[in-house]
Formats: sequence, structure tokens, C-alpha cells
Amino acid sequence: MSREHEESTDIIVPDVCPDTLGIVYVDGSCTLREKQVGAGTVTVSGDIFIRVFYESEEPGRLCTLSGQMPYTVTLDAPGAGTGDKALVSVRVLEAGASALNPRKLSLRAALGVELRVFQPTELTITEGASGSAEEGIHARTVSEVWRYPGDLVEKKLAFNEEIRLPDGGPIAEGDRVAAGDLIWQADDIRVLEGKVMVRGSAVVTVLCLPEMGSAVSESRYKLPFSVLLECDSLSEHDSVDLRFQTLQLDTQLVTRGEGERFLYCSIFGAAAALVNKERPVNRLEDIYSTAFGLTYDTAEVTIGLPEPRTVCQEGGATLETMSPARRICHVSWKGQGRGQSGSVAGCFCFKIIYEDVDGRICSVSRRIEVEAVAEGAGPGSHVAVEAQGIETLIDSAGAVQVSFTAAFTYQPGAAVPYTCIKSASLQADKPLGRARDASLVLRAPEEGESVWSIAKQYRTDPAAIRSANGLPEDTPLLPGKLMIIPFVQ
Repeated sequence: MSREHEESTDIIVPDVCPDTLGIVYVDGSCTLREKQVGAGTVTVSGDIFIRVFYESEEPGRLCTLSGQMPYTVTLDAPGAGTGDKALVSVRVLEAGASALNPRKLSLRAALGVELRVFQPTELTITEGASGSAEEGIHARTVSEVWRYPGDLVEKKLAFNEEIRLPDGGPIAEGDRVAAGDLIWQADDIRVLEGKVMVRGSAVVTVLCLPEMGSAVSESRYKLPFSVLLECDSLSEHDSVDLRFQTLQLDTQLVTRGEGERFLYCSIFGAAAALVNKERPVNRLEDIYSTAFGLTYDTAEVTIGLPEPRTVCQEGGATLETMSPARRICHVSWKGQGRGQSGSVAGCFCFKIIYEDVDGRICSVSRRIEVEAVAEGAGPGSHVAVEAQGIETLIDSAGAVQVSFTAAFTYQPGAAVPYTCIKSASLQADKPLGRARDASLVLRAPEEGESVWSIAKQYRTDPAAIRSANGLPEDTPLLPGKLMIIPFVQ
């Protein structure tokens, strides 16, 4: 399930900073400090950080301000309880700022929160049944391999890196970090008894704006990491699905020694491993008696998760600019999906940095809603979104047009349930009558019938039907072809 949450606050421009003449660019990030699973709810909290670039009275010079505000979000999680485990993802979808006056700004942010709750469930499986010859018990057992989530284990990871910036590189003297993004890559996953060893890379993308001019730069850096997740229930025969959550990313440009410049990255995150198990199961699927009445109780059990599906839909919009655009410098987006009855939808929040006709750096943002038909989707479906094939152009009025393909990968509703027999009771005081004029009948099976279903209907022995008709085990019946059905004597 997913939800959006908004926060806002006002900040005063410090005395050491010049007055604000106009907002140029705003970016936001957040931390996930705490999550708590309660009775029917999950509560998450943390802090939102807003970075504002604005024009001052000095022409062409960018100044920066930062603001912080705490957040707390409580999400409904029907059926959840203390002790359940939750996977939570929180990100800033939109960040904005407006000048109330030259010395006071209003900051706002829209958070996207995604939640998945995992609950332990115990299941008793009836594997078969038997009785005396007089009871005439016939039980059908099927052998299957069940695949299901077996455990969820999480671990925090934190590391700091200083990357030396060469002279003449993409990040120039006087640049300001406008935004940082992080993608986790698992390069090597080893599943062992009781633990998962992961080696990978944190790919940090840094967007920098110049103090003067319009040379916007984007740089990527690959930082190695390793993490060990311990899980007592894990076997080397299990598989794992890894999820990473960025809890905090701080990027700063620093100068040390004799003018050496570094990009300082402080990374705090969490790795979660969803353990997938396989187990051979013999399941009692059906039962009847040829001699007595028999009643039984059944339960429908859903094991595992259905395979995810992907649907696509075209999206786009025109972003009206404050001043006519001349050149697009940078395009970024953040998004969040949600499931609906028979469809999926998502918001795609685009932010465009452009150079206007006067040579100034400006930005414009726009939320674009896209919806697509999705068979099997529902309000509780987990939906991931991606904007593919992004194209931008500047129209004759100086506005920016964006077009893209919205890709939705979603988890359909519950997998097809299995029917399990929990218990059966033979009614020994209700013998079945055997008064028949004949010892067998001739009958042509209909579409979808099997030896078992016909034997149960006539209260006879499936083995006797196969023997009378020379049918090997598991041979399908041919609709319309006469067959012999002998009765139990």
C-alpha cells in the first residue's frame, strides 16, 4: 500500500545571507528514523531536508538556504500486530519554496510512503487418510512444491567516502551541490546457512549548480559496500529478494590542504532480505467413502506471491515556464504508484532545470498523473513505477514539453488458493444403500471429468474403473467415449 503525506514550515533568512529576489531551484531529501508496527497500524517518522537556491541582489549569483522539518506518518495496516515485520520506503516526491517576503520563506514537501507488512502464519497440513476395507475410504493426495516467503531480515549499513575531485573535472570551483541521488546495486549475493553475504555498489549521482553562469553538471560515483545479514531460519537452498532503503544521503563539496577539493558522501541505509523457501507438500485434496456418509471441513490457503506483471501507458504534459526557456540543462523525476480495482496509477513529479533567454538558470516542476488498465490489480497491490524514454523539447512560446512511457510493475491479487481438507468425519451410523439392479453401467465422460470425479459420483473405486477400462494411472479421459463403471459389491 502507498500513501502521500505533506509537511510545511517557514524559515527566516539568516542575517549573513542576502535578501531573496527569486527562487531558482528547490530539492528535498528525507531520513527514515523509526518505524513501529502496532495493532492495525504502522507509524514511521524522520526528518525532511529542503535545499533552496535563490537569486540575490547581486546579478547572476546564486545563494543557498537549508531548512529541516520532522514528519510522522501513521498508515492503516489491517490485521497487523506487534511482532509483524514491515518493509517501508519513504522519499520526497516534491519539494517547493516561496518567498513570503525577502527575509522569510515558506517550505513544503510531499512525501511518498510505501508499506508492505509480513505476518508469520502457522499451517497444519493433512497429508492423507485411510480406513478399513469395510469403511471404503478413498483419499486423493497431491504432491506439490510450495514456494513462499519464509522470513524477513533487515540490517542497517552506514559508511562515509571522500572522493578527490580532479582539476578540470565536471565539478568546478565554486559549484554548489543541488541534489544527490543514490541507487543500490547488489553485485554478488551469497546465500549460506544462517546468513546472506552481499557485496555491491552505492551509485551516487550528484547534481551541481554553478555560483555564477549556467554550466549545470551531473556526476556519478560508484562506492563499494558489503553487508552480512544473519537469519537463523535461512538455508543455503533458499533464495532471497534484496531490498535497499536509503535512510540518509548527505553530499558536500569540501576543500582541504592546499586547495584540494573533495566530494564528501555520508550514506546511511538499510538492507532487507526476503527469504523465499521451497517445501515439498503432500496435500489431501479430496476424500469420500463408498460405504458410509462422510463430512469434511476445508480451508483455502494461499501460498507465496503471484508473479509480478508490467503494463505501460504513455504520459506527458506541458510545463509552463516563468520566463521563456532557451536550453534544457537537466531533467529529473520521482514517482510513486498505487493499485486500484482493475487498474494502476501513479504520480510522476518532473523537475526541469533550464537556461532562459537571458542566460539565467531557472527551474520548473510539474506533477503528471498516469493511469493504466491492470488485470488483477487492487487497492492493496504493491506498484513500482518507472518513467522510460523521456523526451523533452522547447515549444515556440518557451514552455517545456515532456513525454514519456509510464511503466507500472505491480503485484496482482492473491495467488490461486489451494483447497486443503482440515478434518474428516465418517458417519458410521449412516450406511449408504447398495441396492442396484446392475453391477456396472456404461457411460461417456463429459468435458473436464476424471476417473476420480466419476468414481466419487458413483461411490465406487477409481482403481476398479481404471482396471475395467485398461487406463494407466493419470491417463486423461476422452469426452464422448463409452467407458465401463463397475460398482463396489
